[in-house]
Amino acid sequence: MRLRVWLMTLVLFLGACGASEPDDPGELPPSRQDAGSTPEDAGIPDSGTQVVDAGTPVCDGIPDTGRCASATRIEACVTPTGASSPLVIGYDCERGESCATRQGKAVCVLAGACREGESQCANTGALETCSSGKWVATACAGGCNSSVLGSFCAPPILKKSLSANVAYEIRGPNAQRTDWGPLGKVPAIGVLVLSYADGQLLDVAVAGNDGNFTIDVPTTPKASDVVAVALASSDGANSLAFAVVAPGYSAPGTQEILGNKPNPSLWSYAFKTSIVSASSSLTITESMGSGAVRVYDYLRYAYAVARQRYDGRPGLPLVVWLGYGTSWSCGACFAPVPARVFNLPFLAQMWIPADGNQQYWADSVTGHELGHWAMASYGTTPDEGGFHSIGNPTFPGQAWSEGYATWFSSNLRNDSYYVDKQGGAMFWLNLDARAYSYGNLPWSRPSPSKGLIQLMDENEVSAILWRLSMSRPWGPQAIDRALGSRQLNAAPFTRGYTRHTWDVDMGTGQFVNVRNTGLPRPMLADFLDAMVCEGFPSKAVDSATEPAVAYPYPSNAPICLDSSCRSTCSGCCRAGVCLAGTAAAACGGPGAACESCGAGQVCSAGVCTAG
Repeated sequence: MRLRVWLMTLVLFLGACGASEPDDPGELPPSRQDAGSTPEDAGIPDSGTQVVDAGTPVCDGIPDTGRCASATRIEACVTPTGASSPLVIGYDCERGESCATRQGKAVCVLAGACREGESQCANTGALETCSSGKWVATACAGGCNSSVLGSFCAPPILKKSLSANVAYEIRGPNAQRTDWGPLGKVPAIGVLVLSYADGQLLDVAVAGNDGNFTIDVPTTPKASDVVAVALASSDGANSLAFAVVAPGYSAPGTQEILGNKPNPSLWSYAFKTSIVSASSSLTITESMGSGAVRVYDYLRYAYAVARQRYDGRPGLPLVVWLGYGTSWSCGACFAPVPARVFNLPFLAQMWIPADGNQQYWADSVTGHELGHWAMASYGTTPDEGGFHSIGNPTFPGQAWSEGYATWFSSNLRNDSYYVDKQGGAMFWLNLDARAYSYGNLPWSRPSPSKGLIQLMDENEVSAILWRLSMSRPWGPQAIDRALGSRQLNAAPFTRGYTRHTWDVDMGTGQFVNVRNTGLPRPMLADFLDAMVCEGFPSKAVDSATEPAVAYPYPSNAPICLDSSCRSTCSGCCRAGVCLAGTAAAACGGPGAACESCGAGQVCSAGVCTAG
């Protein structure tokens, strides 16, 4: 197992974000603290809105799939979620890598035998480190250790095994959803636990589902020895899957999301080894910054859930930026923008504000941004971003992206309520009831007369997905299958929508400077095609969309690719899987959606009949 050199110097960051003495998917969801970003309708702009001809270049023609600007540098056009516009970003490949195009995307590929800074334990017991594309061996006086994070030289000291527990303090919405509720304490699942002796790494462990861990510590610890808890997770290879990082601004305020991070430090919490005993309970308190642990808790859970749902494929390596006192120009947002932090590569970034609203307690918001991460990892993002507000229709691509993200959050939390605090005030929306907390604010619904491509409230998209996922036990599986299907990931898309960019006149709320880029992008109707074409029952789709009075999706006439289950299956389809169609639990004719026969019925020739 390989390890980059960042781990060896992690102690330099300890205490930057909190230090104290002790005061599956197989993965458990984050525990709740019970107390007893708003996610947007659609038709294309009304009269008075300026629309530029299709094909107008965005980002000076630089593609969102990126291009090789040089042999070692990539440029790409990206659109962060939230109140953001398309922009060009550039980044250099790591030493020992070069730019290449793979499956239509510009990526950095390894040029040598190994990646600079990687290390591994040799059969001889030495530590091998990659330097200039070659492995260089170093003798280890205390032996070479392989851990969940990789390999390193342990210090030559006497050590003992220690078992303890780590937990953190949290807040959730109060019973009335009018503010954050009282403090509670829950296990810190999946955090890294690191033991340091004289500033050298001695051992690494990962806290289990109950927060318990076992780790080696010095037999006789010194005053400088610590057990540290860090908010990062290994990708099982040579880097990190995800991490929560403080940007290191010297003063509170609002920062540009892609601006310089002056002093980035991994969120970590140090406890003196000398006062950690067997069965100790280490508590990360609110004053130590436990809000960052709450964000990490949902991050590790979403990562595990998504990986299970998508056949073990990992999502994009993600760095989450969170600094107490820091808010962001986009509010809370996500973008598939690569970044190198601690000399480690991440392929996506997420920004969570940590100002007076304490949005780190808003599991809804964290889950929403992770929904954007899931779409970028396993599907195709519409790349439509910009100002959007609660109850107001927006363009089809943004409505689909934001709507999916809110559904992902509710599905992850198994809760139809989305609760947030902005501007000092709490608010909520309920996908199941199609209702807002804001007085008499009406729920904006689409119009049957405006067709499939219309401005649409993102929360109506969320409500449709919520009903689809709740209508069948395998509803979430069907949504996952549709998101990752070829139908939703191969342009041009079935319904012909193309990406738009725009500004908003903040005085009137009207869209201005609207541009149709002419670039094919998916939206809700494409997704519904994928759902029906992969075996979701039409009547369940109609129940969610209500085509006669709201969104006029023709579930009886989906547009299916030749490779879809509906086009290729001789039996019936369920969530993209072709079944025989002859069982009472899965009955249906060629390419039709499998249905369960009622009590006393049998499946005969693909039809449920009286037994």
